[in-house]
Amino acid sequence: MKLNCIYCKIDFICENQKINTVHQIVKCGHCQKEWLYESQLTGLEKRIKELDDELESNENRLNEEKRFNLEQIDKLEIELNNKNIELEQQKLIEDKLILYEQRLTRSEKKNSEQAILEDKIFKLREKITEQNSIVSIKSEEIEKKTNYLTMKSKSENKETPKIKKMIEQISTAENYNKDSDPKLKKYKFWKV
Repeated sequence: MKLNCIYCKIDFICENQKINTVHQIVKCGHCQKEWLYESQLTGLEKRIKELDDELESNENRLNEEKRFNLEQIDKLEIELNNKNIELEQQKLIEDKLILYEQRLTRSEKKNSEQAILEDKIFKLREKITEQNSIVSIKSEEIEKKTNYLTMKSKSENKETPKIKKMIEQISTAENYNKDSDPKLKKYKFWKV
């Protein structure tokens, strides 16, 4: 019977007829080492058992890796969810910053308009001060002229009765002369 040494892996022929029994000690014809021979069927069963154990170990390892990976996925999903929440909060903050920037721009524009208005107020006050000065000077001139005319008027009013009396005397004298003139008498009715 042809056997394969489990130590040196060389095939050799064993002439022992009892070799078909299970668990027989065999000696290699090449390396001279002995080992326990098992029948082919027992070897296959043993090999199937080893493969089954190996497969079960592999399945256990895969199940363990799957459990680990699922835990990692859960952790990563939680982390991703937290990042999404953080991104939403950052978006809200960015929106607030944009609104603040727009308000700031409007405020700067209002400040600029306010500065223009204040400049206009300052110029108007300067003009009013200038006009006040001119009005004051004109008022003084008008007051002086009024005082002068008032004074002149009072002095004329004092002289007026004398002048009126003189004018009356002159006109009476003229009338007298006209009435006495015969030439003027005939045209007298036209003067009325």
